[in-house]
Amino acid sequence: MLLFKSLPVGLIFLIADLQPTSATLVPRAIQKLHEVAARHTKNLARDLRVAFGGVLVAQPSSTSQHVIYCRPGKPVLGGTTGNAGNNFFDGWDFFVGGDPTNGIVQYVSQDVGSSSSPTGTGTPSSPWTLTETHAGNNFFDGWDFFVGGDPTNGIVQYVSQDVGNSSNLVEVNGNGNAVMRVETTPTVQNTRQSIRITTQSSFNGGLVVMSAVHMPTGCGTWPAFWTNGPNWPAGGEIDIVEAVNDYTENQMTIHTNPGCTLPTANQNALQISGSVVGGTDCAAITTGNQGCGIRSTSNTTFGTGFNQNGGGTYANE
Repeated sequence: MLLFKSLPVGLIFLIADLQPTSATLVPRAIQKLHEVAARHTKNLARDLRVAFGGVLVAQPSSTSQHVIYCRPGKPVLGGTTGNAGNNFFDGWDFFVGGDPTNGIVQYVSQDVGSSSSPTGTGTPSSPWTLTETHAGNNFFDGWDFFVGGDPTNGIVQYVSQDVGNSSNLVEVNGNGNAVMRVETTPTVQNTRQSIRITTQSSFNGGLVVMSAVHMPTGCGTWPAFWTNGPNWPAGGEIDIVEAVNDYTENQMTIHTNPGCTLPTANQNALQISGSVVGGTDCAAITTGNQGCGIRSTSNTTFGTGFNQNGGGTYANE
């Protein structure tokens, strides 16, 4: 299941089965490295710890379970065509070999590329098959609107689609972007209203892609996009987009049952560009619901920086 809180987005699901990784203990020396990283990011960890003071209660699993989502043999990717004339490739080196960033691809020389022709429909094959997409005027089809107070203890009242439409809190604008807002009336009689939606479909793994052009930012805001399994935290939770207040660096976080850990907090060993925040223990019960998070080092991945950049795209496999 996938959930949103107040984000204008376009969404694509490309689904395949995934296998869980095994739990690993962290040596004392590596723990020292984590402590250094944690000190540098203590402000974000503190604010998120306050925000995560209460997390989702156990939820029943959906009856709409998909079993197989990846069906090989149906291409979904397209090629690119240059328009700079016959000399476009002059001055370029062609990388040959497997992908150094672990993509499932074999790069070839210019000679091989010139002599080979794509098979089938003229587009490269892909291990992914498009299963579900939400975009444009039909974006809100296939979502349930959560109604009530925030189960994660945010100070908000989530409203139905009808109330959201009549209060201008939800719409598809003239550019075809789905918009979810928080109530901005200077003074409200009760708790401020906002929108939270959950997919009606459930998935047991896959590639999830979200494109957004803008997200809420400022004191008291908490936009998020995440996946949540049944019987939390046994089914796990992956926070794909999340931060609070004026932060401009996105934080991805995992919440699990006891026994799931990151193998290390070392950035190079994990081969990540971000920093581990909050520890290597991903279990909700032993971390005060904090889990294990990785904070981006880019200030254009969330909030004001993200918006000034014209938005962006997130992918989670």
